[in-house]
Amino acid sequence: MTCELLGVPHEDYPKLARWVPDIIGGLDVEVLGSPAKLIKADAAALALDAYFCDLIERRRADPGDDLLSSLIVAADDDDRLSLDELVAFAILLFAAGHETTANLIGNSLVNLFERRDQLDRWINEPEIRRNGVDELLRFDSPVQMAQRVAMKPFDFGGTTVPSGRMMILLFGAANRDPAAFDRSSSVASKHFRWRGIDHRPRGGTDHNVPMPTPSWPLFDLIIRTPRLTLSIVRESDALELIELSDHGIHDPEAMPFLIPWTDEPTPDRWWNSFRFYMKNASGCTPESWNLSFAIRHEGALIGNQDAGADRFPAMRTAGTGSWLGRAFQGQGFGYEARIAVLTLLFDGLGAAEATTGAYFDNLASLRVTEKVGYTPNGEQRVLRRGAVVRGVEFRMTAERWADVRPALSVTIEGIDPVRAFLGLKETPPDRVT
Repeated sequence: MTCELLGVPHEDYPKLARWVPDIIGGLDVEVLGSPAKLIKADAAALALDAYFCDLIERRRADPGDDLLSSLIVAADDDDRLSLDELVAFAILLFAAGHETTANLIGNSLVNLFERRDQLDRWINEPEIRRNGVDELLRFDSPVQMAQRVAMKPFDFGGTTVPSGRMMILLFGAANRDPAAFDRSSSVASKHFRWRGIDHRPRGGTDHNVPMPTPSWPLFDLIIRTPRLTLSIVRESDALELIELSDHGIHDPEAMPFLIPWTDEPTPDRWWNSFRFYMKNASGCTPESWNLSFAIRHEGALIGNQDAGADRFPAMRTAGTGSWLGRAFQGQGFGYEARIAVLTLLFDGLGAAEATTGAYFDNLASLRVTEKVGYTPNGEQRVLRRGAVVRGVEFRMTAERWADVRPALSVTIEGIDPVRAFLGLKETPPDRVT
């Protein structure tokens, strides 16, 4: 398919099929101890370079209905691509679009057939396949290393790397780093999910690979507890949350939400849910914000935790809400997520109080609220599915939080830029009750 896209004649397919594996072999760690393999890779690269130089000249004289001909026209008319750039693009597309993809498929099939339990899940649970590909890529990447040049000096592990220094990046080692990944030397045994924002393959250019985002600091905000990782919902998380909600959040006969969004039919529910998460991610200002967090356990997305406020710099009051997929309820995850977000509000953002509420018959939510240590804050009559019911309100002050907070380890990353983003001073004002 790549040959056809580039306009490579059919009779040349076998020739390119011999060269490309040799070139890819030059990206394997074994080449570091094998000069012969490196020489073979260099020879193949030179041959492929010469081939595409010749093909470009043929296509320039006799353009075809292919990508390479189109790029040649663009290069000649607008001076956009030089001959070297055209050749480099063709080689990259051919090698990356064909060889690495074929090797990833081959590696993945071998790993799945060696792990029949995971193969059975792959066959019977199609919703895991999207993230499953990423986990298989992490576990057994077709590209094990690459070379890069430092564009400016930087410190790495206590060593200063000068500008212009060539570096060899070992993706395979990074993807098996036990300090970064649980079960680093095995395919995830419980699910094909990454470990939240951390469980992402190093190397490559996948859109999921996390990078620091100073232009939008909310995306660098991460809360960790012993079992959970909470991070701001991004586009891919939103799609996954919608998929999780499709599998059920509550008994269809019950309605735990003040806004009965789970009653909406699809596709309206899908569309409105996506709008909700994207609005929360992009619409935060000091005057009004709602932080929607994706909750992950061992890489699996298990639910959503929200915290929202209006005029927070002055009022220092925020409300919380959450939901978990039914498969993850009754295991203490809701309690742990609530502790995580309260730690963010009080310790990270300097809240004076946090509020929450639930219907009188939402026993699971009420039990979590009671266990955390909220105090009752009145009731209100609310309309639910056409009937008036009691809504119960609760309040947690900063002073009470200091008394009742559990001995649960909670760490917050990226909080200082978020405080500035939300218009908060370095030292919170005196709290009032």
